[in-house]
Amino acid sequence: MKFLQKVAHDNDVLLIADEVISFRLATGGAQQIYDFRPDLTALGKTIGGGLPVGAFGGRDDVMAVYSPRHKRPAHHAGTFVASSIAVAAAVAGLKELTADAIERINSLGWSLREKLEGVLDDLKIKAQIKGYGSLQQLHFTPEPIHHAATAFLTQDRDVLRLFHLLLMNKGIFIPNRGFFSISTPMTEAETDKAVEATAESLTELKPMIQEIAPQLIG
Repeated sequence: MKFLQKVAHDNDVLLIADEVISFRLATGGAQQIYDFRPDLTALGKTIGGGLPVGAFGGRDDVMAVYSPRHKRPAHHAGTFVASSIAVAAAVAGLKELTADAIERINSLGWSLREKLEGVLDDLKIKAQIKGYGSLQQLHFTPEPIHHAATAFLTQDRDVLRLFHLLLMNKGIFIPNRGFFSISTPMTEAETDKAVEATAESLTELKPMIQEIAPQLIG
């Protein structure tokens, strides 16, 4: 990220950080964790408290183009722009998303990852858990994951699809890409339930994995 920051600034290009998902990982988002400073930051989801909301902000000189005092102010409008309900939800949500709350759900996420890796080891299934803190994702691939192409292009999508369906049947609703996301109302009881459902699902699925994706067994 520091490399991107330097290249952007050296070439007078704006560096925009999409923190829609990663903002939940620290009070300052990924830019705090990885110690870089973007020119603009986009936010959403996490600050919405369940309501549709988006926000962006950045350097004074960049944001000044939206000021009515600007000679030619940039036009910014939309259906939910300045929605009082969404903004109220965002304010309330951010008051709850304290540093302590973030630390707690990140800790739950690291614990979840360790337990899921234990399930994979016990069943001798070659899959990997990647992520940070409260965001963890299961990838059905034996290939070392270094970038998005490895993560998404080498994994067995049929196994992933069946795993997702089995989890739903056991009351665990995650995105179909194998993404585990921990929110502030959750406790260890919820993560343990997810681990138990994962173990049961993979145990049921293992004979089919041996048939359709033998490279994942061993």
